[in-house]
Amino acid sequence: MREMAEIQDRVVIIGNSIASYLRVGEVPRVARSGRTLTDMMHDITSFRCTKLVISGIPDLFDRGSCIVTAARIEFFKRDLQLAASEPGVILCPMYPVKSLPARQWGIVQRINNYICDLNAGNGEGTPKINRCLFGRANGGRLFFNFERLVDEAHPSQELAAEMSAILEDFLVGRDARRRPDLRQRLENIREEREEDVDPEGGDRDGSVDGDRDGSVDGEEGHQEEGDALLQIEISSDEQELLEDRQEDYEEERERIARENERERRNARQSRNDREDSIRARYEQELRENTEQYERELEEIERRREEAEARLRERIGRQQERLREEERREDRRRRDRQEREEEPRDREMRNRDIRMDVPRRRDLV
Repeated sequence: MREMAEIQDRVVIIGNSIASYLRVGEVPRVARSGRTLTDMMHDITSFRCTKLVISGIPDLFDRGSCIVTAARIEFFKRDLQLAASEPGVILCPMYPVKSLPARQWGIVQRINNYICDLNAGNGEGTPKINRCLFGRANGGRLFFNFERLVDEAHPSQELAAEMSAILEDFLVGRDARRRPDLRQRLENIREEREEDVDPEGGDRDGSVDGDRDGSVDGEEGHQEEGDALLQIEISSDEQELLEDRQEDYEEERERIARENERERRNARQSRNDREDSIRARYEQELRENTEQYERELEEIERRREEAEARLRERIGRQQERLREEERREDRRRRDRQEREEEPRDREMRNRDIRMDVPRRRDLV
């Protein structure tokens, strides 16, 4: 479909193993078995596009069990609200597991009502993939046709194809509301596709109300007082079993809380140990660097003193050579002076002698 090809790059399907059965054009899927909505939050916050989120069964039911506790319902509601607060999220309604008693189907239907309210609060519609599981009895009464499941919760190939078609119609219709040119094409497609389920007899999320008495089949006579999700009529044995499961669940929550606290303490201790180790290593390196610096300073000082001593010694030798040179120069000057004076003295003596000879003659 050309319309789907135009929008499939802007959509991703995030969910549990049920999502892996769906093929909506080339829309990518991030699906793993047993994932709760809490497990999906990383993927929900990572993608920046339209996100179809399929959740519910792992959130409410343990593997191999069909017992629903009030605490798990409340936790799932909070997770739904948290997921719906992320931009681009469209929550898909869920269907019950095969072993869930019919009188408790109302739990799932009320959760689907809550999902519709969250989507409507975000200005989005709700893809009614749960309607593919509806069947109609001889009296015209609607019921969940679990024969279309291959096991406790997973859809058959035919059912998965119908759910995929509903998602595809939803995405195309959602895009058509933003693009008037696609509205007529969407109407033509809907006219060509045969509707397998009569929308009459169900509420906005496909709640089963075949006898039109205003209550979902399997829970007629229940009064919605307080939280509607918790108004379930059960026997005393089932009530006791639910209370036991509730206690087990609370104990499991406390155990997980203790483990988380212990892990946080261990993480803090590990972080403190790492910080102490880093601090000790830093201080050791600082001491070693300081000692190395002091040794280098001492070596520099020693070399400076040696250089000064050599310089003083060299200067002393030069000064001694200068003094010796001055002494030699004095000797040479005296020798030269003596050599200059010796002829003069000899001449003067000779002259004196010459003058003295006539005087002696006169005396004679």
